[in-house]
Amino acid sequence: MAWLIGVAIGSWLGLGWLGTYPYLGFIPGLLLIGIGWRRHWGLVLIGLGLLLLVGGWIRVSQLRFEQTILTQATDTNFSPLLRGYVSDSPVLSGANQRIVFTVEFLRLGNWVAPYRLHEKILVTTDAYPRYHYGDKLQLTGKLTLPTNTTDFDYISYLARDQIFTLMYQPKIESANFALEKITRAKIWFYGGLFKARDYFSDQVAEAVKEPAAAYINGILLGTRANIPADIKADFATTGLSHILAISGYNISIIALVIAWSLSWLMPRSKAFWLAVVIIILFTLLTGASASVVRAAVMGTLVLIGELIGRLYNPRNALTLAAALMVAFNPLILRYDVGFQLSFLATAGLLYLSPLWRQAKWLHWLPNWLNLRDTLATTLSAQMMVLPLAFYYFHTFSLIALPANLIILPLVPALMALGFATGVAGSIWSVLGKIVGVATWLLATIQLYLVSWLAKLPGAALPVKLDWLGLLLAYILLIGGLYFYYKKKTKLEPWKNAPN
Repeated sequence: MAWLIGVAIGSWLGLGWLGTYPYLGFIPGLLLIGIGWRRHWGLVLIGLGLLLLVGGWIRVSQLRFEQTILTQATDTNFSPLLRGYVSDSPVLSGANQRIVFTVEFLRLGNWVAPYRLHEKILVTTDAYPRYHYGDKLQLTGKLTLPTNTTDFDYISYLARDQIFTLMYQPKIESANFALEKITRAKIWFYGGLFKARDYFSDQVAEAVKEPAAAYINGILLGTRANIPADIKADFATTGLSHILAISGYNISIIALVIAWSLSWLMPRSKAFWLAVVIIILFTLLTGASASVVRAAVMGTLVLIGELIGRLYNPRNALTLAAALMVAFNPLILRYDVGFQLSFLATAGLLYLSPLWRQAKWLHWLPNWLNLRDTLATTLSAQMMVLPLAFYYFHTFSLIALPANLIILPLVPALMALGFATGVAGSIWSVLGKIVGVATWLLATIQLYLVSWLAKLPGAALPVKLDWLGLLLAYILLIGGLYFYYKKKTKLEPWKNAPN
């Protein structure tokens, strides 16, 4: 937690007074550890916490500086020459393709950068010729800085992926230079994963008609580029956008099912490691979004608990997942809205869901298709993310609750059918089309229901919340939870809250 607090301070305030001599910030923590060592372990823990806080603070500030070297080349009259490689799958958008390009070498006029940069930029070029992950290229063009629009924070959207500069329609040539061994290994590994993902996606697209195929690939693989804009707008209006951003809520269950199935074929310890590998590959295959990584970490901890016979604590798992993700990329804490929404929604499930399940009126409802649990979890997640959603999206969906109750129970079945369609198509295209009939039907029903709900009068209302209102909303919400659990348990509230 101290690490996360330090990253938050560095993300919003920069180095501040630590800017001149940043590592002096470690002195108070080291002094406390030295004073308390073998005498007062409480001081040692406080000292360790201070070290982690300052470490997170310095880490995010330095990363931001390291990743903005190319921004200095935007204010010159020269057209920089860049050499590097395509570091993500290019995305087609109409007559253009967008490429995430990692710059290794920079030449600006007669000046050549004396070291490898490893900095990413976003390149927009013609749709053809097509480029692929791992292609080594040389670009010549004008670097620009991203700008925000009135309703979209484009700068933050790119910063979450450590992208701070853009290049439009550069001259592109093939390049021949040596990459570092670790980079070559990464390109080989991810290149194979992306080819497998694209092949699976093609099998679904061949067996199922559009736009159902794009919807299925979106919820299975996280590929949203081919989903029509009107469908995305309908999902946003109905409060169902989280479905299109591949959900990680069921990875824990998948993990246990995989481990249980494999345990029939091999010893338990081997089944555990194979299940962990499958979860990691699935996470990478789907693009490693915040919700999936969070659920993958928590799902892996479920497996570890099963292996060693220890009870699984989801609150500790959530904190660990956040710390690991922020350690890997500290910029997501401030700039990745999906990260923020994912963890708030999960916190809502942990702390608010038990309260909703105790509500007397909930027990009056029929439990057909697990309606009570779906309603309790939907209310919990929506309540926790609502202030942040107001702050970012300025919209309040009046039909989000009924829409989630109607659509969410159908999503697991569609994911199972979509997966079966892709596997069947990989075996025999005719078999894929046979299975795809049921898949297309269920997907079409869901898309029709979402479209119908979105067109209801007053489905969404404009709402605006500034940062002060956002802060106040979460102070009231978290404070209310704190005093509720304190009154209920009369002990440490966060250690005894229901799981």
